Amino acid sequence: MKVTKSITINKPVQEVWQIIAHDFDKAHLWMGPVPHSYEVGKGNSMDGAPMEGRICHLSNNPNGAKAKEIITQYNEEEKSLTFEVTSISVPAIVPIKKNVVQMSVKRQSKNRTEVIRVSRPQLKVFAEGPSIVPTLTT
Repeated sequence: MKVTKSITINKPVQEVWQIIAHDFDKAHLWMGPVPHSYEVGKGNSMDGAPMEGRICHLSNNPNGAKAKEIITQYNEEEKSLTFEVTSISVPAIVPIKKNVVQMSVKRQSKNRTEVIRVSRPQLKVFAEGPSIVPTLTT
């Protein structure tokens, strides 16, 4: 499965790239459903990325669901990054095993920037995890 979304932002490309890439750990400042996020692995980055990745809390419960997002590709010149999202403490009923997301930032004009997000979620196979069907015996 592949889901592509794009948005045009009325800001210069460098300002938008700063938020998406250099402030990658600060997702809680612009991503509504994320009340808290923080950096993982400063200095242990891939291809010059500012950090290895981030943890995003998906609720205000510190022991609740989280997403671990690790940067797997980073290109400062092309203003593109790819990260792999895995779940932490998420209910088994959530059908996504992991998600690979590519974000790119394209200059449209001096004060207009397009952000393109391509998500490739990998769904769980129905049989994964604890069985929900009781074993039948004869």
